[in-house]
Amino acid sequence: MVLKSNNDSKRVESEKAPLMQQVEIRSVPCILVVDDSPSVLKLLQTILVRHEYDVHTLVDSTTALTMTYKLLPDLILLDVDMPEMNGFEVCSQLKAEPALCEIPVIFLTGRSDLADKVHGFKVGGSDFLVKPAAPAELLARVSTHVELRQAQLELANKNILLKEQFVEIEQANIALLEREADLLLAHTVFENSSEAVMVSDADNKIIMINPAFEKVTGYERKDVIGQDPSILKSGHHDKAFYQTLWKQLVEKNTWQGEIWNRRRNGELYPQWISIAIIRNQENNIINYVAVFSDITERKKAEDILRHQAMHDPLTGLPNRVMFDKHLRTSLARARRYNTLFGLLYIDLDGFKEINDNLGHIFGDKILQLVGTGLRDCVREEDTVARLGGDEFAAILGDVQNREEVVRTAERILSCFKKTDCPTGKLILSASIGISIFPDHGDDAEELLRRADDAMYTAKRLGKGRCYCSD
Repeated sequence: MVLKSNNDSKRVESEKAPLMQQVEIRSVPCILVVDDSPSVLKLLQTILVRHEYDVHTLVDSTTALTMTYKLLPDLILLDVDMPEMNGFEVCSQLKAEPALCEIPVIFLTGRSDLADKVHGFKVGGSDFLVKPAAPAELLARVSTHVELRQAQLELANKNILLKEQFVEIEQANIALLEREADLLLAHTVFENSSEAVMVSDADNKIIMINPAFEKVTGYERKDVIGQDPSILKSGHHDKAFYQTLWKQLVEKNTWQGEIWNRRRNGELYPQWISIAIIRNQENNIINYVAVFSDITERKKAEDILRHQAMHDPLTGLPNRVMFDKHLRTSLARARRYNTLFGLLYIDLDGFKEINDNLGHIFGDKILQLVGTGLRDCVREEDTVARLGGDEFAAILGDVQNREEVVRTAERILSCFKKTDCPTGKLILSASIGISIFPDHGDDAEELLRRADDAMYTAKRLGKGRCYCSD
């Protein structure tokens, strides 16, 4: 377990965010001139070179962006009217690039239209020169913007230097405080954690536990220091489980999952545990750290939710979801072992009238009686389910023949007639449809359909009976 203080987090952020490198300021300023007129380029180059500028010229405006990336000039003289891409478009491209947007641009134009100047400044231009410009004016404008650019770079470099110095000072201060802060934080978290923590040495002997460990396991510190963590083993897991655990732990330096362990009083309990290996710079193991919590209550809650999702809350019988699952399991088993099983589809007779005349509370009691009666009439390994409303079903596995299934259905009908109803006057009656695997179908849907059809046939024949088609 590695704990980090707030100061440590700041140090990590500083290390992850490297400062910008300082920019070298040229002793001979570099100027890029872009104009589609070779004669204009020649003239401007002659004037600027004579005053000790490093001048590069470009006739094709479409390659200006590439050339600017290559040169990173201190200033760009850019003609407005060019055939392929005008100066405003070139300037827009330059200003959209973070690495180039600070380079000043002086537009060269043969027009003095105010609207052009406004447009030029909007796209990021720094100045305008109307061609043909007087050499003195050209040099004055160029000198001003070059000096501003170099001053800007010098200021940026000084800011970078100051930031570097600040980071060094900050890291030095953090280094003085972080050890004490880390120790205090680690101790506080360790002692007050709601999760149990166990630290072992390189030989996997326990060297440290926290109060939560004592609460969860029942072992006190004096009982476990120097012991192997295997004193907690429950015997619930086999040798292969622990081999897989250790293999992943050594390969990935971490493992987490569910384990059943034993408390000091002998009680088995489930825990969710995370184990980590701590290694030194030579990659040698120096510690094992296990953090775990008792998940007994969570497991109980999961079991309750799982039961509720699969059972009818009124009768306690499996619901349709669980019935479908058991039916498919019965199909797979019957196919594998070449056996028979029966499917009963049970519908109470006159149940709507019972609800209408005696009320739903009475109707619920009848359904509960039916659920109990059905369980009593079949074997323990058979499945009885409530599919919904007054419809029930039963899966009778590994039967010898059709007659055995029919006898069970008749036993259910007889049981219903003998059931004592709350009013004392009502006689329970049901219609039962029967289908047999594989006689009436080879899949769940077909078997259910045939049993349902047979149930409706029993209804038509006078109710209170079972029916199995040929």
